[in-house]
Amino acid sequence: MIISGRSDAGKSRSINQDSLYAKKMKIGRHKVCVAAVSDGIGSFKEGGLASNIITRSIRGWTEENLVQSIKNNEPINTILTQMNELLVTINNYIIYTASMQKITTGATISFLVIVDNQYAVAHIGDSRIYKLGNMGLSIITRDHCVMKDGKILLAQCVGHSSDIDIFNTTGSVQKRDVFFICSDGFYKWVDLNRLIRNQKWIFNTYQLSRYTNNSFAQVKGTYCSDDISAIIIKIV
Repeated sequence: MIISGRSDAGKSRSINQDSLYAKKMKIGRHKVCVAAVSDGIGSFKEGGLASNIITRSIRGWTEENLVQSIKNNEPINTILTQMNELLVTINNYIIYTASMQKITTGATISFLVIVDNQYAVAHIGDSRIYKLGNMGLSIITRDHCVMKDGKILLAQCVGHSSDIDIFNTTGSVQKRDVFFICSDGFYKWVDLNRLIRNQKWIFNTYQLSRYTNNSFAQVKGTYCSDDISAIIIKIV
């Protein structure tokens, strides 16, 4: 597995309210990758607080709980349950913190764990995870959005309500699969056809990093005014 991640305030904003965490590990005989993208809700002044708490918490969970779970050879469904429990804990903590500080905050989360040839997803909001495989490109998350007065509005986020609906899925991983974990500032503006076409020539981390940077340059060349975040993983 090779991995590259980047988060950028884009060309219109002075503060980036997105946050991400990406980690590749070898634990015993197991190859593990963790990726999380969190988009602080722009309508909340302190959206960046929630996104940073989420990714910091996932980092701590990865370095302690996940490592131990992998050493114990726990199945992917058990790890998925732990991912859900973590998001519930984070949600409650952010709500408590926001209440104490008398602020409003919230953020999306798209959270992926790959262990050898299996993956698990825990997701809330409208960030997305795409998977490019033998059958083409597919979205493996579900947007938590509703239509109101002709506008698409976010219906779920972390840190705003105690009632959260976590979307889950699991699946298998094959050689040459590519995962894109990204905020809406990335997927709404990136050229997906070019993204699919150019990934064929990626075989190492340096090439993947250039591919990521080129994708960001393309997005920043559009009318995008949002924060931009993406983690790209290729199975090699």
